[in-house]
Amino acid sequence: MTRINLLIRLVSPYWRSKEGIKGWGLLLVTFLLTSLATYSSVYFAEWNATFYNALESRNYDRIIHEVYRFIYLLSAMAVIGANRTYFLVWLKLHWREWMTRTYTKQWLKDNRFYHVNRDSNIDNIDQRISADISIFTNETTTLFFSFLDAVMTVGSFVIVLWNLSGTLDFELHGYSFSIEGYLVYGAIIYAIFGFLGARVVGKHFKFLNWQGEKVEADYRRHVMTITEHTEAIAFAKAGSTEQKRLQHFFAAIYSNAKETMKVDRRFSLFTLFYGQGMFLPPLFLTLPKFLSGAIDLGGYMQIRIAFSQVVGSISWFSDSYDLLMSWFATMDRIGQVHKSITDDNNQNLKLSTNLNAMIIKELNLFTPKGQHLLSVPNWKMERGERCHISAPSGSGKTSLIKALMGLWPYASGSIEVSDNLLVISQRDYIPAIKLRDAITYPHSVEIEDDLLISALNMVNLSNLSEHLDTIEEWQQLLSGGERQRLKLAKCFILKPSWLILDEAFSAIDEHTAKAITNIMFSTLPNSGFLCIAHNEWMKDLFSKPLEFKGRI
Repeated sequence: MTRINLLIRLVSPYWRSKEGIKGWGLLLVTFLLTSLATYSSVYFAEWNATFYNALESRNYDRIIHEVYRFIYLLSAMAVIGANRTYFLVWLKLHWREWMTRTYTKQWLKDNRFYHVNRDSNIDNIDQRISADISIFTNETTTLFFSFLDAVMTVGSFVIVLWNLSGTLDFELHGYSFSIEGYLVYGAIIYAIFGFLGARVVGKHFKFLNWQGEKVEADYRRHVMTITEHTEAIAFAKAGSTEQKRLQHFFAAIYSNAKETMKVDRRFSLFTLFYGQGMFLPPLFLTLPKFLSGAIDLGGYMQIRIAFSQVVGSISWFSDSYDLLMSWFATMDRIGQVHKSITDDNNQNLKLSTNLNAMIIKELNLFTPKGQHLLSVPNWKMERGERCHISAPSGSGKTSLIKALMGLWPYASGSIEVSDNLLVISQRDYIPAIKLRDAITYPHSVEIEDDLLISALNMVNLSNLSEHLDTIEEWQQLLSGGERQRLKLAKCFILKPSWLILDEAFSAIDEHTAKAITNIMFSTLPNSGFLCIAHNEWMKDLFSKPLEFKGRI
């Protein structure tokens, strides 16, 4: 029941959404084409009987007539099959697009991505969203329509096979037996044997599929990490060390693949015998009637097709066992993503908006494990004031900044802060976009070139003024100090009411940092400044202290 509930939680939002109306339309068209495909299969079985009877009677005119019928039938089946595939792929794509957009929106909403990464309660969530959603929508629709096709095929061909079976009469130990529709019972028994065999042989598929997705994602993640930190790794001459780490990650891929190969070989061997042996039961079950002349060649060929269709449909579970195990594993992975991005981020900290002051009352911060980190009984800063936080490393200064931003749930007390707040953090990120957009990132605002150039001059980056419309990998192209100054340029453009500077000058020399700070004070005289300070000159400029009791 838990897995069914999970499936409903993952599937139902799309079909209940406004855009799901289009999905229902695609589903209906695909269903109708699947029904036509099933009817075509029944008609093809009937054609087989007629054609082989014509061959057996050596009737030239009938043979030519059946050849023309076959051409028409083949054309119709090709058109139906091609369009069914087209609309099915369209449905998969539409569902994937909606689900990916919905999950990424939920993941990025209210800094949920930060909390998920901080708590480390799920691995490789980025790759789960990008890859596993595609796999899930593809496998779900594939399994649904293959199951639907199997149900319709059974419903159609069981009647055909039952009518063709007639009655099997035999004696055993002096008792007479008569079994009507015996070929149907034979098909069911054969299919049950296939299902039980597939379950035994392929029982490890689910775990191996889950493990395979994880180790592949771990390897890709580490390759991406190396790409993002090429300069640091090169300076450290750590290429050989990273190669060993990559080899360690790939060893897990290799080991899992070898185990999967072993299971797959056994499963393939079983399915080969099972599939190729499917023609034997109808042969032996109908051989006495065929030899006695009760069944002609065309009848036998129709029985053979009907028997294989019934067995193939009833064997849906065994034939789809590998795919089902992969689907279960993917569903579990997506289920974890769904839970992590929809769970409430419980916290006892009360956050409210105050446009004119920053107020802290009875604030207590804790580590994720519940250990007390720091306390701020009562503190207030008015607009226009310049305050600093000065404390030893590890005492919780950055955690306090995170609490002010609502990024630290392990807290109690209350904080009042303006929504017109800009944080310049030591952890920088500049995307590969036009420089004019990188300066104001993530704010999408139209700024005149003169204002942008003026802001660049204020932070001593006039050399970049000619590249406002250039797209580069700024994160790699600029030095640490240049990246910090580029972020500080944003202050002169957006003119926030409140500024929090978290080690914002750590990569800038003292002379330049003082100059930029004084320009900020003169340009933003009514803004409130809160700065994490390690230098005496910063304490002099940001004169009001924010004191707290924290661990050392």
